[in-house]
Amino acid sequence: MSTTPKFIQLTDCDDMPPTRFNVDHIVWYMPPVKGRGSVVCVTQYGDSNEVRVDETPEQIDALLGVTEAPPSVIDVLREVMEWIACWSPNFSDDAEWQETKSRVDAVLAAARGEAQ
Repeated sequence: MSTTPKFIQLTDCDDMPPTRFNVDHIVWYMPPVKGRGSVVCVTQYGDSNEVRVDETPEQIDALLGVTEAPPSVIDVLREVMEWIACWSPNFSDDAEWQETKSRVDAVLAAARGEAQ
């Protein structure tokens, strides 16, 4: 079974047309010592070349899908519920709190695909 190579498009600093790079051939990338953008090291047939591009390392991270994803709503809700659970003895007699907690627990269970 073969896989289709993934390409990202980067803009050459030397006013050349944008170039598509096979992500499997990118060895490393970093900010340049001077100037803007990034220096990207690509390999092919055992040779390596360094290319200056306009994109920053952070932009290249995003194109490659290696940036940290923002927390999901489920993760945030779970953290909030864990925090509230520490304080729940203070709310244990509050009917409104019990109803809210039940609803949030149901939403979390549904998001995880659990039956109620």
